[in-house]
Amino acid sequence: MSPLLPWLGKAARSKAPAGQSPAPPANARRPKMEQVEAASWASRWTKAASASYSLAQLQAGESVTEVVLYHASGCHLCERARRVVGGLRAELGFSLTEIDITDDPELEARYREWLPVVEVDGERAFTYYVHEDAFRRKVATQPPGAKTP
Repeated sequence: MSPLLPWLGKAARSKAPAGQSPAPPANARRPKMEQVEAASWASRWTKAASASYSLAQLQAGESVTEVVLYHASGCHLCERARRVVGGLRAELGFSLTEIDITDDPELEARYREWLPVVEVDGERAFTYYVHEDAFRRKVATQPPGAKTP
């Protein structure tokens, strides 16, 4: 949902053409161009610095982002996810734990229909497919070692 939609009433939201967001109200505050440019630059710099800082943390033995991959033998989607996550490990500097759910009835019940499952610092981040760019963004924006309540 667009951040502007809560400002609009239900009737206004329903009048928007399918697939398009309604126009914001005339009195809606818009950020100044300088703020937008500064936020964009800061976001790009933070993501790039975060990825390289995580690698430095890993080498120094400090806290890093924890990634857990739940997989099963004979699962072709799991093999693809293992290749993607494993290939990005050196670049992003996160700790990786792979868990095979095949012989564990509790894990089978919890994860079988969602395989592969990738959790980042305890939060389910990906199921079925791991897109490289989305994974980079998730790991780069995640504070290292942060746990979700």
